[in-house]
Amino acid sequence: MNKLNIRNPGIIFEPSERATGQSDSPTVVVFGVPRGGTTMVAGVVQRVGVDLGPDLPVNLEDPAFNSKPVSEIIATIKARNNTTSPWGWKFPRAAAYIEKVQQHLINPHYIIVWRDILANSSRLVRRGENPIDSLNHAHKIQKENIDVIGKLNGPCLLVSYEKSVLDPIGLYQQVSEFLGVETPLDESELLEFTRPGSYKN
Repeated sequence: MNKLNIRNPGIIFEPSERATGQSDSPTVVVFGVPRGGTTMVAGVVQRVGVDLGPDLPVNLEDPAFNSKPVSEIIATIKARNNTTSPWGWKFPRAAAYIEKVQQHLINPHYIIVWRDILANSSRLVRRGENPIDSLNHAHKIQKENIDVIGKLNGPCLLVSYEKSVLDPIGLYQQVSEFLGVETPLDESELLEFTRPGSYKN
């Protein structure tokens, strides 16, 4: 039976069947919607000691997992499994391919970021898109994320971007607990990073 653990700012969803390798360090995948807070959450993941890739751009998206062929992503996963621990990546649209690669992940942990649908669609409206079409587009992506959660082979932490902004320390602690790692003592840099406007969300 699936299990739920509800806390602020997120919900932990435990699948009925988990992948092998649960005693190993986690492999972390952060996804959600474009401009939906995944960079902020990925920055928190990075700050609890997870390697999200080399020479990352400001949005913390590793090019090796960004719109690459599935075969290339699998090859990268196999290589990283042998060299880095704990490790992971952030790509907002990872739901599009995660089912095809999840079997290659060791002790996978998934963090899915949610943002208010109106706030998320407003960027398209500002570009001149029809408001209803923009809302439908944002809803479609979030529905795809909902659909994939029940098919994943590891625990999922469902995070509210809005609640995380209000309680970044709570997010910090929950991510640490979810991944089974220690929360670093210095929180000042975290608070600066999670301040809206200091990162690209």
